[in-house]
Amino acid sequence: MNKTAKVKAPAKINLTLDVLNRRQDGYHNIESIMQTLELSDTVYLQTTAKDIGLETDTSSIPPGPENLAWRAARIMFDEFGLEGGLKIKLEKRIPVQAGLAGGSTDAAAVIRGIAELFSLELKSREILNLVARLGSDVSFFLFGGTTLVSGKGEKIWELPDLPPQDVCLIRFPFGLPTPGIYRAWRGRKTLHRSRKALPAVFSGSWEGIKKEVGNDLERCAVKKAPVIRKVLETLRNEGIKPAHLSGSGPTIVIYEHPPAWLQKKLAAFRVDLVPTRTREKDFEKK
Repeated sequence: MNKTAKVKAPAKINLTLDVLNRRQDGYHNIESIMQTLELSDTVYLQTTAKDIGLETDTSSIPPGPENLAWRAARIMFDEFGLEGGLKIKLEKRIPVQAGLAGGSTDAAAVIRGIAELFSLELKSREILNLVARLGSDVSFFLFGGTTLVSGKGEKIWELPDLPPQDVCLIRFPFGLPTPGIYRAWRGRKTLHRSRKALPAVFSGSWEGIKKEVGNDLERCAVKKAPVIRKVLETLRNEGIKPAHLSGSGPTIVIYEHPPAWLQKKLAAFRVDLVPTRTREKDFEKK
């Protein structure tokens, strides 16, 4: 009999993102405090007799081996010698190439679902080692909540859950590929925002955290897409602070919903506003 699983795949924002240096393998060493959101994709899994198939409700992502969720399933089946196959259906709500790690969270959701279906220990050393092969953000999504990551994103330190916080995402009608943004980084000295923000995280103070949020990749993103700078300047000039980039962009994060008059002003930039809230570690909370 085929078994099924339904797994939530939350988006993330980077409260801080410090780029320390470029590594010999082409990646970058970072420090970042990452936070999951209520905004989520939904991943449906069903065991089958053979093969791995993937379908989505959008044409903006590939449905086969080019998809990170498909590759996550393939690695899990191969490395653990799992029998049969798997049908994956992605219900997308997280924008693509937006700095919200939509592909990585879907891959992690597939891994969590397979662990449930085949009674595997989710955070075993074997699974964590496999996840590191899939991408820098995938490891984070096996933990979620509020987390400090370092290295190229594979080193994880779980932090205390923060109180719920309203967040508004400012979404652009285009994406920015992560590799290109990192390639544009030119080695500027970081402000080490992640380390400075940790005392506020441990005390559960969003006011303290907001004083330290920021992103070393902002300079790179605004060079690729100058409209990001214009939106950031509009927000900051109108008193919406902090306003910062998530990941490699282009999504901008603010911590209040803009008033109607400012929404009209922002509409000139062809952006969408996506209200959401922060999410604790309980992925399956409905």
